Amino acid sequence: MCHEARVGSARDVEALIMLEMWHKQKMDISEFLNKEDRISQPRIAVILPTRGMIFTEVEEVLERERKKHNLTIYRSHDLPIPDCLNVLVSQALNDGEYQYLWFVEEDTVPPDGALDQMIAAHADVIAIKYAANGGFSTIVRHTQRDEILFTGFGCTLVDRKVFDKLQPPFFRADKMFNISISQWQPVDPHKAYGQHDIYFGFSVREKGFRIQQAPGECRHLRLDGLGQREVNNGLHQIGLKEAVTKEYPINMP
Repeated sequence: MCHEARVGSARDVEALIMLEMWHKQKMDISEFLNKEDRISQPRIAVILPTRGMIFTEVEEVLERERKKHNLTIYRSHDLPIPDCLNVLVSQALNDGEYQYLWFVEEDTVPPDGALDQMIAAHADVIAIKYAANGGFSTIVRHTQRDEILFTGFGCTLVDRKVFDKLQPPFFRADKMFNISISQWQPVDPHKAYGQHDIYFGFSVREKGFRIQQAPGECRHLRLDGLGQREVNNGLHQIGLKEAVTKEYPINMP
């Protein structure tokens, strides 16, 4: 069957290809409609940096979301912070017309419906909390203004327009924000941990963007021990970090 259409975008091409597939392969109509609905969704780049391993539960969430949403996953396994983020973000921005970049960490399991909720918020930056060491929330607010200053990147959705306004590198770990004097100070990124998320939070707010919080809480996994080798029941010991029990508000100008 011949179809005539004016192709105005890559999405139009995808739709035409799928229509041809349906006619040629007699694809089940429900399967066709599900795929057609998926490509009508906003294109999303999943930014998934790892240290060389990833928890299966995180992969299961991503596979479920791929059935509903138009996702492309970008992974790293051999880069330190913040290179693992900067390299993947640059690849995604160069590769396609993604509307959102969804940051997911290797040990952070988003709750059911997380991506749908974040997309529906139409936010510049939106995150779901999980616990850092000590049970502190990874979403940090100002004590007086109830403004979110920065957030962790275990489950964070960023609109493409935010990166269009920022200058690379988007993430840095070579300086630390000293809260007591409200100033940035140099730090050795090879000896420090983090700081990239704090830097990003300050950068986006300086450009006039707002960070929001979506409902729910991610499950934060941990590897308690490797399974025994060469036995049938050599499962790894997967634990769960504590849930959020307290906030970490900051009072600053």
